Amino acid sequence: MAYVMFNPSTVNSDLSSTKSRMNFQKFINDYNNGLIDRGGTAKISSLSILVHDVKRDQTVNATVSVYNQIINRSFTSRHEDTISRNIYQDLSIAINPTSFINYLNSNGGNLDATITSGIANYNTPVVIGTEFRTKEIAGVKSGQVTITGSEVDKAIRVTRTDNVNGIYVELYSYNGKEYVELFKGASNGTFVDIPAGTITDLSLEYYVWVYAGLLLESNGPTKLNEGSDSAFLKFKLDNLIVSYPTIDNLAMIGEYWERPITVNWRSTHQEGYEWEAYYNNQKVSSGNGGNASSFSIPANTFGGTLPASVRVRVYRTYAGVKYYSGWQEVSFSLKDIEATITNLLVEGEYWENPIKVSWQSTNQQQFKIEVLKSNQVVKTYTGTTSTSYTIEAEQLAEGTYTIKVTVAYANRYVNSSERTVTLKNIEAVVNDISLSGSNVDLELIFSWNSANQQKYEVEIYKNDDRVKNYSGNTTTSVIISPSSLTTGLHRFRVRVAFKDRWTEWKEITATLTETLPSIGALEPDGVITERDNPTRVWWTSQNQSKWKLVIDGITTYTGTTEKEKILLAGVLQTGKHSMELTVTYRTRAGVEKHITKKAEWIVQGKPPIPTITSGSMFKTNRPIILWDTQDQQGYILDILREGVVIYSTDWQNGLVSEHKVMEYLPNGTYTARIKIMNQFSLESDYGSKEFSVNTSIATSINLNAIPVKNSVQLSWSSNGIFQKFYVIRNNEVIAMTDTTSYTDYTAYKECIYTIKGVTDSDVYKDSNEVYVECRITTGTMATIDALYDTIQVGVSREEFKFKGNIDLASTQLVLNGRELPVLVFGEHSNNTYNLKFTSKELFKFLEMCKRRQIFLYRDKRQKLYLSITNPSYTIDMLGIEYTIQAIEVDYNEVITYD
Repeated sequence: MAYVMFNPSTVNSDLSSTKSRMNFQKFINDYNNGLIDRGGTAKISSLSILVHDVKRDQTVNATVSVYNQIINRSFTSRHEDTISRNIYQDLSIAINPTSFINYLNSNGGNLDATITSGIANYNTPVVIGTEFRTKEIAGVKSGQVTITGSEVDKAIRVTRTDNVNGIYVELYSYNGKEYVELFKGASNGTFVDIPAGTITDLSLEYYVWVYAGLLLESNGPTKLNEGSDSAFLKFKLDNLIVSYPTIDNLAMIGEYWERPITVNWRSTHQEGYEWEAYYNNQKVSSGNGGNASSFSIPANTFGGTLPASVRVRVYRTYAGVKYYSGWQEVSFSLKDIEATITNLLVEGEYWENPIKVSWQSTNQQQFKIEVLKSNQVVKTYTGTTSTSYTIEAEQLAEGTYTIKVTVAYANRYVNSSERTVTLKNIEAVVNDISLSGSNVDLELIFSWNSANQQKYEVEIYKNDDRVKNYSGNTTTSVIISPSSLTTGLHRFRVRVAFKDRWTEWKEITATLTETLPSIGALEPDGVITERDNPTRVWWTSQNQSKWKLVIDGITTYTGTTEKEKILLAGVLQTGKHSMELTVTYRTRAGVEKHITKKAEWIVQGKPPIPTITSGSMFKTNRPIILWDTQDQQGYILDILREGVVIYSTDWQNGLVSEHKVMEYLPNGTYTARIKIMNQFSLESDYGSKEFSVNTSIATSINLNAIPVKNSVQLSWSSNGIFQKFYVIRNNEVIAMTDTTSYTDYTAYKECIYTIKGVTDSDVYKDSNEVYVECRITTGTMATIDALYDTIQVGVSREEFKFKGNIDLASTQLVLNGRELPVLVFGEHSNNTYNLKFTSKELFKFLEMCKRRQIFLYRDKRQKLYLSITNPSYTIDMLGIEYTIQAIEVDYNEVITYD
């Protein structure tokens, strides 16, 4: 078996002046790929270390730590060393390959070497040499190697045929004196390819040596030549050749000898080509090119339409020698180019105007236009590549003509086309007469539309008397100066001519008037404007030369053609205002004509901030807030505590300037703020003032609560200083009394009660809080005017029945593009209930219904206020049974402080 001891190459880097790192990742990969002998011999084989600044005969020592090994190095200089020197030392420290690999993996694939002493004269890099044994591979034997391929421009494959993986190959050239290595390569498979182009000179001999081998990442191609059965084989490469190029499918594109002809083909191994062209068996041109597979033969290479041919061959160059394919030839026939003509058009019917002749053609280099009358040529025109020609005006005369166009290529006039036309005299036309206006004070324009006009005449008549006349050439209007005509009925007429061929007179009539000024809109009129904003007075007018604006009969503004006046903010006071606008028109004769218009409007302004005049200290829990103001038509008052609104009047109408706070304010500091609204619904800014409430009552109120059937009885103590008491349940005021007891007939489930006692000066005191649970075992009903008078409901002859139906208010909208309706919910709902019960008191419930009052209904599940308008009942031997339909109503049992 063959193997080799090798030193894997590593990447070395310095981590510091005392520590070096060598990366063994490629070696690890080789190990993982099974290319290293895992149980064989390995060793640390050398140490290289840098020494510097050592004097002659000076001895220095260093200790290097690497892979758990301590290596001592001693060096005595025999020279005067002033620069660094790399000192090498052979070693033979045995290591285990597997343990070494595990160590490397634990250190990221790295081997670190550190100088632990002697650092004064020693420095990195520290390079550690290692030596490992490759896996063993059977040596190659005679008859077990094949070499395939003889074309040097293709890869030559060397293969082991004994199915043993691991081959190493070297290629040498031999000139009769020495061998020269051209290639070496290895594979961990069974073959190696010698790359195409490695062999260039076919005059030399070439030999291949084959060994057992490996391809190592850490060492490259590795030859195994040690072992008891190692062997190598030597082969001479014979019959080496270069692949010749080929050509086929030669083709020609083109049929006219006066135009370029394209030649193309298919080929292999082409680096260049050569071609020859023949006309009537005589070579007329030749050339060459590169790796393109087509070329173009220039126009006129062939002299005519006699037989022609082209032949082409391709070649390649290898090692300075050209290798040619055979010639391939194609023969063909050529044609003359002929010009053709289509779509001949003749535009124009008047001999006194230009006549345009146009056509479409192919291959045109010349053209000829012949104009014939009575089969005689009267005019001839020629040109080159243009496909149109304009015959100038008046070169022909009135009558019928034939226009013939012939086109040519290289003076070969072969194809022609012709058209017959009838030419006429040009006649002038006039129409669309108009007058720009009717005002004699303004410039008037009398205009018309015409065709073929070379001159015109215009006449103006009044009462059959010609008052003006004009004449000219191609202009289609005349300008009548202001005030040059008088008011009244006039006739305006015009005629035009081409040469001396005049049209008939065309005329219109018009009644002329004079200019008067007018005023359209005048704003502001009947509106409200803001005092604190600029006021824009504007108007629309006609024939305005100047204007005058008088405000309230006092202030006057004037101008010319502008149609607005901006009044500055604050110039006008609040209230009603009037204005009169006069617009004047001044004619060129200096005559002035006037018109006036009046308007009225109201100016409004933001009211002033109100001033709170009430005191800043109150000895009552319901203070009265006073204020001074102007222009008040309404107000809103807020009370804030620590920036939060705790009381608000919302907007109140009226002129009052005081308000008593209807809530009872606890002792503390507050801010009152107020703003007002004037008659124009404009709001002022807030006026504010801070105040405090400071009251004191020495006595207390002790509250007791007892649940009784379907109600709660309240009682409390008082020393007589309170004028009235408010009953508060669950933070809502439900009753007011001047006694010290109260029965709550609307209690339901969990209730928390407080009594608020109030003195005649609106100072209050709250009692203690009492928690009571009011349980309703069966259904009860009572009218709100007699809550103490209840009736038991909820027992029927079958079972207790209570049915409900809720109808939420909504609207269905059908929208375009939506298949189903869209539902929009409102804020209301219609809740109906069905209730069936019996009663021992035959007609008591009917008497309650006749009170025409809202009912309070309670059971253990719900509390409702109901309206019953059509009670129904059944009387039998067992008593009376009611069937009730009820509607739930919105009833608020909360009261306000008076």
